[in-house]
Amino acid sequence: MVDVIEPPRDDYKLHSARMATAEATQDQDDYNNAVSGADVGRIQRHGVRQEIDPMTGEKKGSAAARHARTLQWLLENDVGYSTAHRAATQAITETFELADDILERLMRQKADIALDIKEALDDAPTLPDGRKVFRDANGEVYDENGERVDNEIAAHIQWMGNEPSYEHYVALREKQTKTEAAILDVKRAEADLGDLQNELNREDPPAAISRVQEIEVEAEDIQQNLRNIEAALTAEVSAYVSNKDVQVATDHDFTSTAPTGRLKIGG
Repeated sequence: MVDVIEPPRDDYKLHSARMATAEATQDQDDYNNAVSGADVGRIQRHGVRQEIDPMTGEKKGSAAARHARTLQWLLENDVGYSTAHRAATQAITETFELADDILERLMRQKADIALDIKEALDDAPTLPDGRKVFRDANGEVYDENGERVDNEIAAHIQWMGNEPSYEHYVALREKQTKTEAAILDVKRAEADLGDLQNELNREDPPAAISRVQEIEVEAEDIQQNLRNIEAALTAEVSAYVSNKDVQVATDHDFTSTAPTGRLKIGG
């Protein structure tokens, strides 16, 4: 007769408890998968009704909800991802603020220059055909479009002595062109930042951490480009104010060494 050795009663109870816990956990996982519509390669054990989107043929509230939870989960539970995301968000926010500040300055400058151009045109003599004319440091006359006026016509112009010089007018027009180009550059930068921000916060699917880090670098590159525009703007404003002060004293001083300013406007 062979004796049957039974396992200790305590070990048997512990084994049964573990099996029951594992089965309960699997039941909960199967239920959660059924509710979310996740396909895990197992036969569905719970009769959860899934509505089908008639337009796409997909289960409603499945993929989009999972992606949204995935992004939220990464931000709340993945320290590396949340840190990278915060850094990228900060870079974008700071760059947006810089762009707004520069754009505001540029728009003020554009308005100031437009006013100065209007004043220059108002003070300039008018030809019978309506063209405004300016005289350069050499006594040659140009119209508002940069075309040289025939000497015979120029000889009949009545100069009052307080007209703005052609050099001054050309400088204003060049400054206007540069300012408008800078405004376009800043607006393009803001559009690029908006694209980066949308990609960073995209929920379907969330950006990979490597892409999040790239977004931070791209935002910093845009910020550096804006810093360059800001530095040029500051230098231009200083030069513009200085030239404006000099203009008062040098208009029509035809013995000065000022450049002829024969750059053809718009040409």
